[in-house]
Amino acid sequence: MIPRILFLISVFALPCAQAAGTFSEYPVFPLRDVMNLDGIWQFAWLGPIPDVISFNPSSTTTDKITVVPSSFDLLPYPKKSLVGQRGAVLYRTTVYTTPNTFARIRIGACGFFCSVWVDGDLVGSHGGNGYTAFWIGGIPPSEKKTRTLEIIADNRFNYTTAILHGYVDDWFQYGGLYRSIEWHELGPSTVSTVAFQNVDIIQRNPSAGIVDARIRLHDPTETTKLNVKSLEPGQEAPFFAPRYRRNGGDALLSVSALPSSVNVTVFFDDNEDTSISYNDVGIDEHGIGTISGLIVPNATLWSTDSPMLHTLHMIVSSSNNGPANDYIVERFGLRTFTACTQGTNLTAALCLNGDVIKLKGYGRHDTSPSLGHALGYMDRLKDYLLMQGLGSNFVRIGHYTQDRTFSSIADSLGFLAWTEIIGWDSQPSTYKDPNWIAASLVAIEEHVNDTFNHPSTVMMAYINEGTSDDLSVCSTYATLNAKYKSLSINALTGYASDKGVKDVCIKPSGADFIGLNIYAGWYESVDPSGGSGTGNVQDDIEGNIDLIPLRLNEFASFMTSNHSSIPFFISELGAGAIPGWVDQMNAIWTENYAGRVVNTGANVAINDERWSGIAVWQLMDQRVYVIGEGVLGRPRGFNNKGTFDENRKAKLPLYTAVYNAFHSLPPPDWISAVYPTL
Repeated sequence: MIPRILFLISVFALPCAQAAGTFSEYPVFPLRDVMNLDGIWQFAWLGPIPDVISFNPSSTTTDKITVVPSSFDLLPYPKKSLVGQRGAVLYRTTVYTTPNTFARIRIGACGFFCSVWVDGDLVGSHGGNGYTAFWIGGIPPSEKKTRTLEIIADNRFNYTTAILHGYVDDWFQYGGLYRSIEWHELGPSTVSTVAFQNVDIIQRNPSAGIVDARIRLHDPTETTKLNVKSLEPGQEAPFFAPRYRRNGGDALLSVSALPSSVNVTVFFDDNEDTSISYNDVGIDEHGIGTISGLIVPNATLWSTDSPMLHTLHMIVSSSNNGPANDYIVERFGLRTFTACTQGTNLTAALCLNGDVIKLKGYGRHDTSPSLGHALGYMDRLKDYLLMQGLGSNFVRIGHYTQDRTFSSIADSLGFLAWTEIIGWDSQPSTYKDPNWIAASLVAIEEHVNDTFNHPSTVMMAYINEGTSDDLSVCSTYATLNAKYKSLSINALTGYASDKGVKDVCIKPSGADFIGLNIYAGWYESVDPSGGSGTGNVQDDIEGNIDLIPLRLNEFASFMTSNHSSIPFFISELGAGAIPGWVDQMNAIWTENYAGRVVNTGANVAINDERWSGIAVWQLMDQRVYVIGEGVLGRPRGFNNKGTFDENRKAKLPLYTAVYNAFHSLPPPDWISAVYPTL
């Protein structure tokens, strides 16, 4: 079989070591026949079907078309608009394949629950959260050249199928297949042997170019050779774990049948002349093996100023002198990112490659009101360029795992990134729920699998604005933190807290860093009608602004006194601003008042060495609630704290305030030309 691998050529002129980094997405599998299934699909609205888990779509007529990726709850079909609808839908397409080959399907995300069917058979399902990429493996071979792929997606809030999604989460959660889908044919050469799942490049001594490679393999024939765990009658499978259909019944994915050792050839930066072979690399019962002490030739460190990238090529064979079974190319950057100290007081700080760095950037949602979560390369690149123009070097990618393209662009542009799993502002009972914890652990595994080798990912986080003022939930924080650590990630771990000096989970959690979500001057506000303030409008507005440095100093003193070795920074700070509203009163909801809030907080975070930086909340306005009590604090049904509105048009006073804080300079002349003041 001649591979017809479809590569997307990067639009960036990347600084690369040894010409690495020419493909836009990694990993790449040169021996596989990889088909990107994005495009026009057949489509049907199934509605609020009661049992989406077992619903068989084979007899359903697809009377509409759609595109993948897309958020189906934004599609205004004439006879039945799906805008704002919650329920199940069916996607159907034809895949042209090579007969008698095993296959795997990579789904970038499916919101929130989905089941996957091939030629009328259920081959897998995924639930718990709709933001992590996952694989459906063991697609059985067929003599046919065409295969029918059907995917049911359900965007309803449901404890069983979407346990990590909550209606009160402070962003609009769209549904459907809103990220890319790939069909991987593994080919005759891999039948009954081995194939790569991924390879994790663990950095041991980046400046010397010394890394370990952790190999994750699977058996392409896993549906016929899986050692499966049978379910008892009536037993509920946890739908936050991958499930597979086998012999007409449900089974949880267990251990694949793999050889105990394999042979591996490795080389770096596309230079096959430097390849080294390793025989009899041990593979454990989970399909994992490690090659230690690999040396990257001409190793070059990745940094924000010079984001140099390398590639690792790895070829695996199940027998000595046998044919190659699979081939993976992964891109990575060599760097260290650590908690460190600075100054005569040895203040906790963050260091990139041994040098103290101050974080200056934004929090960002991967949404738009017209596309939902189905943003493309251009949309994401433009957001980075907007941040770059403001002087940013950092982005908080929250409050869920976002598409890998966003991390790839960060790698290429030299941005530092905080990535996280979904887990927002729940009650103590949620954090004690063993099913919620188990689903979060699976989300961490999937998050790490898709993020591990991105040098931009310097922080991995869990739980945003949780009840970390309650000592009884700290064990859950510690469990999630420890899960990240167990995977040997090349990043620090921590969480975002809005509890300030009342947070009691900082030490028990084992966190490497703490992000503070602070809204002094916004949610905490002077209120003359409630007995605070003077009643003089301008004096009270100044009192509001004065709350910001006061609270920031309180938290900094709390951290340096009680957690002196843990770096901390502002992970959210901002104020709502209705687009286009500038008022001489500097009233709440004006762009000029929001600009003062952000500028005040940013100047403290940047100029006070106790703080390691700031992620302004947020880059652009984004849709949240549409109805209910929550929308009363969200005019237009949007979180309006963006420096840009939802169409990426700048709010000039906010833009100016951030530019001034990040550059310590007035904004350039072009701003007033493009966005004239009112």
